[in-house]
Amino acid sequence: GAFMGVSDMDRAIKFYAEILGYQTVVYDQTEDFADMHGVDGGFGRYRRVLLRHPEKRKGPFSPLLGDTELELV
Repeated sequence: GAFMGVSDMDRAIKFYAEILGYQTVVYDQTEDFADMHGVDGGFGRYRRVLLRHPEKRKGPFSPLLGDTELELV
């Protein structure tokens, strides 16, 4: 998976869904996340969205790489 900071969450969700096919929203939460307190700027309330690709990947390396997820912050 990948973890990315975005400036416009709704626009980013739309982009990753339409362009890259990450259409499954695993969670969409806004709160003060304790696991982020060790990161610069990690205190305070903000939104986190975890996206997953709904289809199994194809190709010779897909069993090795497995499912992919994108977490947007």
